[in-house]
Amino acid sequence: MGGPALGRQRPADHRLRRLHIPQSDGKTVDWFIVGLAVQRNYLSVYVNATEGRAYLAERYAKRLGKVRVGKSSIGFASIDDVDLDQLSELITEAKRLMT
Repeated sequence: MGGPALGRQRPADHRLRRLHIPQSDGKTVDWFIVGLAVQRNYLSVYVNATEGRAYLAERYAKRLGKVRVGKSSIGFASIDDVDLDQLSELITEAKRLMT
């Protein structure tokens, strides 16, 4: 009857990849490196990775297809609008930079 819910799957190496963001009060907040959000009329992929001072999502913007790109967000109406090879390369680079 189908596999486990996507949100419950663990990475193949069973370690969660997270950023540790320091706050002004001295506490740290764990934050994701790559995330997916299903919105009402579109999907968003969030890539919280930078190289130097440049966000990877912005660097890949022109290669990703018919998408809207913010600093770390990539929005699209249909998976068919995205160049999946470029998105895969972007996510692979984010993992490389953040691990």
